Amino acid sequence: VILPYFFESWKSFYAFVKTYLFRLNVLSIGFLIFAIPIAYQFGVWKWQSGSFFLWSYGGEGFNWLNPQLLEVFFGYRNGIIFHSPILFLPLIYSILTFRKQRFKSIVYLLYFFLVCYVSASWWCYDFETKYGLRNFNEFYVFLLLPLFDLVKLITAKKWLLIPIILVTILPFIR
Repeated sequence: VILPYFFESWKSFYAFVKTYLFRLNVLSIGFLIFAIPIAYQFGVWKWQSGSFFLWSYGGEGFNWLNPQLLEVFFGYRNGIIFHSPILFLPLIYSILTFRKQRFKSIVYLLYFFLVCYVSASWWCYDFETKYGLRNFNEFYVFLLLPLFDLVKLITAKKWLLIPIILVTILPFIR
């Protein structure tokens, strides 16, 4: 879902997919690489339980029609605003640069809200953890991608470094 972020437009992304992924040999090798671990997992389930598919979460599942988005964003126990405020820098940057980087902003915002929606739709949206949502750990690298663009912009414009350095250093001065 985040792969298009690395391209400048839908045309360049489509050209990449058409050139490198829609070849028969690439598709067949990719299918084999994809199918081997899945076939292995089905085999292990069949060997252990007698069934090819095993749902190990019992009565747990997703509440797609009642996601707890406000709790995921603003919850005091583990809302991402309080426990991962760094995630809002790339979000704000994507919104502010929407006119210049429309494609990247759309891809990022869709990805961000998809991750948040899926997380908020799990029956236990807080994952019974304190101090942050552990289910976001796998996504931090991708959720912080616009932050890298922001750092590149800041280092290109030297005058922006002064407020960043001050904001970073001032809290430590007594």
